[in-house]
Amino acid sequence: MRQRLLIGIVCAAGTACWLWALPWLRPVDASSGITLFDAGGGFVAAVLMLGLCGLPALAGAGVVAAAGNPLAGVFTAAFALMILAAMGGGSQGFLWRNALPSGYGWLIIEAMIWLAAVVGLFLTLMHAAPRLGRLLPPTMKNEQHTARRVDFKAGGLRSLISGAIAGGIGGFLASVMIQSTTTGQIVGALLTAFLIGALIGQLIMPQSNPVVILMSPLLAGVVAYGIVLLRGYATTDEVLLREYAGQLPGAALALPLHYASAGVLGACLGVGFAQSLDHVRAAES
Repeated sequence: MRQRLLIGIVCAAGTACWLWALPWLRPVDASSGITLFDAGGGFVAAVLMLGLCGLPALAGAGVVAAAGNPLAGVFTAAFALMILAAMGGGSQGFLWRNALPSGYGWLIIEAMIWLAAVVGLFLTLMHAAPRLGRLLPPTMKNEQHTARRVDFKAGGLRSLISGAIAGGIGGFLASVMIQSTTTGQIVGALLTAFLIGALIGQLIMPQSNPVVILMSPLLAGVVAYGIVLLRGYATTDEVLLREYAGQLPGAALALPLHYASAGVLGACLGVGFAQSLDHVRAAES
């Protein structure tokens, strides 16, 4: 009960902090869809504000990770970021205000920036959580969760295979489920698609390092953006016509921030559910 309460408080506090950055992230024309390169305050200001406003959220994620399963720390940060992404709206504004398909090249660059940020979060939790755990009172710790095997240092072929399964299934489901540029559909589809993908990937290839699985949403987004670039569309009008006709990959209608928040959140939940099932099966055997 204390763990759930702590997670709820950190999610709420992290959301409030990241929403302070929203005015610097909105495009100049106030259209929908947050991207770093279209931010009204400029790219540098957007990154700085995200970093400054995100510090409390990351600190809270570290406390949650130290008190329980490290995946809970990832959950709180991704949840707070998802609310920011939802407040920014869907991708229709991005499609209208950018030259296409070249604009998808900038999305690939931005997705790699968010991927680096996600890896940075993993490294932060890996190094900070054990130290914070020694400082927390025993009443704040949940031994049932800390006993779960999550090791961000581990690697190997099993981690890569499970991540590939999660990314493939999640990306495919996202392309099927995203049929419009509306915020709710994009966020809900990514959350569901990568929850299922991560669940299947972790169950098929159980392992203690879920890093590649949690990175898989952004990697799937890069693949979707690359498909649009490689199809050889000549003009913005042609891309928009394909979008109206439903001929663009659904996964290409989600922005990097959507993948970094709703996608990672879904992957985190999928891994957590898979670990819970493994824990139950191990207890019964």
